[in-house]
Amino acid sequence: MCMLRVLTRPAGSHNGKLDGETVNACMIVVKFYSLYRGISADDMSSLILDRVAFNYTDEDCPIVTVPFFKDGCDLELPSDLRDCLLDALHLQNVIDTKTGEVNEDDLVAMETRLRKLLILHQVRLKSMSAPVDDSREKFLSQIAARVMDIDNIFQMKNALRGTGLQQFIEIVSIDVDAKKIYDILSKLALHNVDVVNFFNSRGGLPMAKCSDDYTVQREETADQVLKEGGGTFVEKTHVTMAHFSQLSQQKFRDTYGHLDGSSVSVSVTDLIIGETVSAFSVIVPKKTDGETPLDIPPLQNAYSHITIWFGKGESAARSNDLPTMVERGEAKRVMLEEGVQVSGKIGYWFI
Repeated sequence: MCMLRVLTRPAGSHNGKLDGETVNACMIVVKFYSLYRGISADDMSSLILDRVAFNYTDEDCPIVTVPFFKDGCDLELPSDLRDCLLDALHLQNVIDTKTGEVNEDDLVAMETRLRKLLILHQVRLKSMSAPVDDSREKFLSQIAARVMDIDNIFQMKNALRGTGLQQFIEIVSIDVDAKKIYDILSKLALHNVDVVNFFNSRGGLPMAKCSDDYTVQREETADQVLKEGGGTFVEKTHVTMAHFSQLSQQKFRDTYGHLDGSSVSVSVTDLIIGETVSAFSVIVPKKTDGETPLDIPPLQNAYSHITIWFGKGESAARSNDLPTMVERGEAKRVMLEEGVQVSGKIGYWFI
């Protein structure tokens, strides 16, 4: 049905330039379908709900659903079309898994076969499809409801406080004092012209003085977040241990709940400066501080760091790519003479 819709689009009407005039249009749809190979619709729903949903009922499930088939219709496909679709999926599987050779003639032959059968059975396929107006109405109504939920997020956060209900966790992190981090940066700048030039070209370091010998251009204090043409210096400096896109809400609480509020001493080892982002690399110990140290689970991110600055239009999450950028020559690593210990506390950030 998706293939037929693609083939019947007016030429040039699709923003992605996928219509009947597109070479191998049907096989492109097969390629998209194959991205979900081995994952059923129920599996995908469960995965989404496990990652992002909490405190919901069947009536207010957060997933937006749109009817695809007409209620009560017979979903049996004509046998020749069904066999052709299976052959197309097999061909794409050979391409994806590199388990055989597929040439251009094979793709052209399959595309021709698909188009012929889709046109032959188009009346049958259209009779199975849910009315577009119904699908559009259900989609828009659900999106409108989600937007209203977003509008009310701050009221929700206030309402949840003191109720015992669980708030949605965005990240768990080791929060460190921003002034201490920027003090390390200012001392590094005293001895490294690359660091000085990098930040001066972006408005200067975020403190009144680096030392008696080196006066920076700004008068703001380190605990202020600075947003202007030069980018943003991070106010709430931290080491991200896990993000909600990586763990379910229950896993967050099971894994890190007992560590909430624990003190941890991390070691700052070097600074990586890229064109649009900069971060300190850190080493996180395996245990917390204190008389009864607790085991710290491995961080979900491969690169342990404290983002200190990111450029306009960029995000702090880009820091995760800094080691790879160094390997490609797109960023520079500046080593500290010796690691600097910085104390922090483990805690949740709530949306």
